[in-house]
Parts: sequence; C-alpha cells; structure tokens
Amino acid sequence: MCEADSGQLGYFLYLPSCIIHRHLLVAVHGVGSTAAAMARHFASIAERSGIAVMAPDFSTKRFRGYQRLEGMAGRDQSAVALDLAACEAAERLGLDRHSFDLFGFSGGAQFAHRYAMTRPERIRRLIVTAAGWYTECDLGKPFPCGMGGRTDHASLQAFLSLPITVAVGERDTERDSCFRKTDALDERQGLNRLERARFWADHLRQTAVSLDVDCNVSLTLLSRTKHRFREAVEQGGLAELVVEKIAMPIPAVFERSHAVATLGRSHGRCHSSNGQLKVGY
Repeated sequence: MCEADSGQLGYFLYLPSCIIHRHLLVAVHGVGSTAAAMARHFASIAERSGIAVMAPDFSTKRFRGYQRLEGMAGRDQSAVALDLAACEAAERLGLDRHSFDLFGFSGGAQFAHRYAMTRPERIRRLIVTAAGWYTECDLGKPFPCGMGGRTDHASLQAFLSLPITVAVGERDTERDSCFRKTDALDERQGLNRLERARFWADHLRQTAVSLDVDCNVSLTLLSRTKHRFREAVEQGGLAELVVEKIAMPIPAVFERSHAVATLGRSHGRCHSSNGQLKVGY
C-alpha cells in the first residue's frame, strides 16, 4: 500500500498524449542540472514513445547528499522519498506502482545505481550515465564504497540480474571540481568518468560470474559527448538510448520474478492534450 507524503519530494512529470508504456520512467538529475531540464529534454521522445517521465527534484537542502541516498533526516532519506513519490505518481496514472525504469545522469547516476543496489525489487531497468564514481558489489566494504551493512547476497544477486546499461560520453575525461578524486579511487576505478564507467561495467560482469548470476550489463559510449547533459542528449543520442533500452523485452527469468507486480496494470491511457508537463509534490 502506497501512502503519499505531501511535500516531501517535489517532481516534474511529463505526461504524453497517450501513455503506452506501463512503467514510469524516473529520470534523476545531477548536481549541475535540474529536474525541470530532465523532464523537458525527455519530453519529445517520451511523447513519441508513450512514456510517462517523472523527474524528482533533489536540489533542496532537505536532500543534501542524495547521491549517496542521504538527506538531512538520515542516511536513507532520499531513497525513501523517491519510494513514496514514484509509487504515488504511478498509482495516480494507473501504471505499475511496484517497479519502474530508473535513469540517472552524473550525481543522479550515483543515486540511481545505489538505489537499485539497495532496492532491486523496485527496478525494471537501470540506465546509469556518467557517474563520478561507483559503489562496488563488496559486502566487506562499508557503504557507499561497498555494500557492507546495506544488503545481503540474495539482494546482490537480484541487483546483478537486472538489465543494466552503463553509459558515458566518449570525451568525458575531464577531472572537474565535482569529480571525486582520491588516490584509492583513481587507482581502483580510473582517472576519469570514462575509465570509471568501463571499470564498473566490468566489475558487475565479473561479480555476476563469481555469484553464478546471468547478468545483462552493457556499456555504451556517447559520441562527441563530454560531461554535459544537454550535449549527451543532443549529440550523444542519450534520450533515444534510454527509450530504446526500456522498450526492449525483459528476459523471461526477470519477468517471472515480477509477474505479481505487472498483473492488472492498465496501459494505453490517452489524454486530450499533446502532452503535459506538471509539477507534483
């Protein structure tokens, strides 16, 4: 049962004229971008594809540290806030309220992969783009470096079973002021976002093999793209990539595990306008 917590997490919601896709697409902004920009940049392709897009707004002081799922009220506040807001939005639209497709860019990608690692049952597909650094599937390392104290082997296996896309600009090699730089991270994950995306995709595949999990992890390089969301969309084809991925059939094993979540959900709901951009709380 989902309960709305009014005012806890604001969001922008783009509603296409006809909603065809039965799952909500949640698109999480980075520190240098906004929720409104997320919704607007996805609006055109969401309209053509019949996908409802929710862009949560983590820019307020209440959600400081959202990249690590934190907030001023505690270590998991941002994740809990999204749980409630996404469930409420999906329920209002008659979409699947149990799981959704999750996308994040930069700081939003940090949030997205950590949310999916701690709540794999809530995710249908995960698309992580240009994160500055990544949490590893290591139960011996404390969170957010690893998953110690935040999950168990069963949940880790469930996460590695998700369809996961790791994307990054082919020119995203700058070590800017928002990029986390430590000797340990540089040596372990790489010197820039491009190297770290490659590291994490390989890390997930290798961990899946060690845990005997059939994984579905892909790495996509966005052409002519540095570390700018608008550039990733307009030059790298990021929005098209996201829609292409979430439109792909889910492997049968994963579908069976989520059968209860998808039964009885309505789709194909049409609106009288040519799409709407709304603000929700």
